[in-house]
Amino acid sequence: MDYTELSMLRYIRETPAQVRANIENGQELTKRMVELYLARPYRTVWLVACGSSCNAGYCARYYMKQYLGVEVKIVTPFTFNHYEHDMTPDDFVVCISQSGCSTNTIESLQLCRKLGIHAIGLTGNIHSDFETEADEVIDFGLGGEKLDFVTKGVVTLTAFLMLFALYAAHGQGRLSEQALAEQKRQMLACMDNYDALIAGYPAYFEANKQKLLSMERVYLIGAGANYGTALEGAVKIGETVHILAVGYEVDEFIHGPQVQLTPNYNMIFLDPGDETSARIQQAWKAAHKMTDRVFILSNNQMLQGAGVMRVPHLVSEPLSPLYSLAFVQLTAYYVAQTNDTWHQHPLLEDFKAVLSGKSASYEAYDCT
Repeated sequence: MDYTELSMLRYIRETPAQVRANIENGQELTKRMVELYLARPYRTVWLVACGSSCNAGYCARYYMKQYLGVEVKIVTPFTFNHYEHDMTPDDFVVCISQSGCSTNTIESLQLCRKLGIHAIGLTGNIHSDFETEADEVIDFGLGGEKLDFVTKGVVTLTAFLMLFALYAAHGQGRLSEQALAEQKRQMLACMDNYDALIAGYPAYFEANKQKLLSMERVYLIGAGANYGTALEGAVKIGETVHILAVGYEVDEFIHGPQVQLTPNYNMIFLDPGDETSARIQQAWKAAHKMTDRVFILSNNQMLQGAGVMRVPHLVSEPLSPLYSLAFVQLTAYYVAQTNDTWHQHPLLEDFKAVLSGKSASYEAYDCT
């Protein structure tokens, strides 16, 4: 059995169809969470999540803020549990775990109940520990994924959070039927871009194969919603290729991290075509002064070179992670598959024996 073909790449390929189905069924999919949100006025939405679920929150945050008209706060469960849980009844708290088996997120649900806050668990596996620990368990429409290298999960979760914001705004009378339909149309255009990336990536990989396959350290650089994509890309490349990978916001990357650059560094830029494009493209040009290991996802026809990847549809920046996530996922997959870097160091089992982030029921979790 080809482990990767039947898992990571399979889930990448399944993602557009799953997200399209979720968009079509968006009102029903988000109904319960929208009902909970509309039950009273809220000043802040808290998304409590770790790993790829946290990165999905960053991908969706600006879109949610735009349509909900309130602050959206991203906090990791450990920080939430120990340092930052000064909620009030005016705060809408959602604890997120794809598997429903993340021990720190389970503790966050327990803390919510202890503090008298309605404990909402958002998951891709409703028959998990969340079922007993949350006051409400909501399915974000994963459609099945049992793999440590989360791919379909991060995109479907991002899409769910965006759809939730749309239908909540519509329920509040802040968004017309016509505007709602237009946003769903743009989300579907993102899935067309996602399909285009799947179709075009093999040729892109072939054109850049030597540089990608010899990566030893990589920076992923974005802004706005695509800061979330950069963070997720760093996680994905680290998990699969097993090299140092770091996600940066475009201007933060030039305030210290650039000092250590050498011609051996790889840099991946995410250009969504909004007001930040000029700065991202300036950084992309500057990177070429240091190394030829430079890659970019962009719609700018002026950018030339083998490292430039384009998609057919330009959409609003807050939606763009719905396809830009595919770019970093495909990069991680093709490099790991070609270099056969899937196997983890044997000492990692000893590490997990001392420190694990999953509950005992995780091994029984099966959403394939």
